[in-house]
Order: sequence, then structure tokens, then C-alpha cells
Amino acid sequence: MFNRLTSRERVIFMACLFLAVVIYKFVFNPLVNNQKSLNQKIEKVKKKYVKSQRILQEAKSIQGVYDQYLSEFKQLESNEQTIAYLISEVEKVATQINLVISDLKPKPVKPDKNFNYYSISISIEGSWTDILKLIHLLQSRPYLFEVEEMNLDRASQRNPESVRAYLLLGKNYIP
Repeated sequence: MFNRLTSRERVIFMACLFLAVVIYKFVFNPLVNNQKSLNQKIEKVKKKYVKSQRILQEAKSIQGVYDQYLSEFKQLESNEQTIAYLISEVEKVATQINLVISDLKPKPVKPDKNFNYYSISISIEGSWTDILKLIHLLQSRPYLFEVEEMNLDRASQRNPESVRAYLLLGKNYIP
């Protein structure tokens, strides 16, 4: 078939063949490779986008929890007003349980870089179960006190049910 072509047709055929090879090698092939590369980049970006969306959803749920804790531990008043509020809360809970507070003293505020720590020492006398109930209530919501120190003694020889308790309660607030 190639023998039946004239020399001019052979030159045109060779030029077309050469042109086809050049176009394939320097135009079509790079475009295909570039498209593959772009598709890979698009897939990476899609995966990164999906991961970012998931992180944003997690951040929104975490932000809700953070806001809840911030509302519980944000100090809205001065140190004196906050300690007065904490003392009134302890007195209110003790009164609900019918425990008599014999001594209640605030400790100095311990400021830190990220929070203020408040301590209250309390001496009470009552039944063992009532004192445990007080401690449980003060450590639960909405109070969330921590018991730093606790000392329990028998209050009297005549009444074995009566206990004298010394508690050092503490709570953090974010200024």
C-alpha cells in the first residue's frame, strides 16, 4: 500500500504521521496526564473538605459543651460577691438537710492565670448520713464543689449517731 503512493503523497503521509506523533506526544498526552493529576488533586481536596466538615461538626458539639461549662464556671461578680454567694449556697444546702453549721469561714482567694480558686472551711454536727448527704449534694450539680479536706469525729459519747465534721470545700471560677 505504501508502494502505490507517489512521492508527494508519501511526504504528506509522513508529515501527517509526524504531526500526529508530535500532537499525541506534546499535546494530547500532557493533557491526559494533567487531567489525571487534577483529578487526584480534586479527590485530595474533597477528602480534606469532608474531614474539615466532620471536624467543624465536632467543634460545634464541643462548643456547646464548652458554653455549658463556661456558664457554670464563669465568675460574674467580684471576688467578695462570689465568696458570699458560695457561702449562702452551702448554708442553703445545709439548712435543707437540717444540719447546723457551727463554723463557716472563707479562705483567701487563690488567683491563677486561668481561674480563681475559692475555699470555704465548714464545721457541722449531725448524723453520719446527713453529713454524707450534704457532701453528695455539694459535689453534684449545680454546686460542683470539691472536698479538699475532710475530718470526721464522734460528737458525743452519749449519741453514737452524731458526728462532728470539718470540711474544706473548694471551687474554681473562670474570671
